[in-house]
Amino acid sequence: MYKPKLPVTFPNESPTSALPETARRFIEAAEELLRSRGFPALTLNNVAQAAGRNKAQIIYHFGSKEELFQAVLTRR
Repeated sequence: MYKPKLPVTFPNESPTSALPETARRFIEAAEELLRSRGFPALTLNNVAQAAGRNKAQIIYHFGSKEELFQAVLTRR
């Protein structure tokens, strides 16, 4: 299983900027769901649908919902 490691970045760069585009889309979709509908809406199905991808890709990139949530928190 691929588990992204947040790379070392430059001071003005987001820690997720070096992640694959699909992983960034999941993080952005999860952020938007949290902002608009709250934590209960943060399901793998909802995130996958909002990102236009499938649920298996979330598991591939993050391993779990908890790891995706941690990536969202790390981004900020």
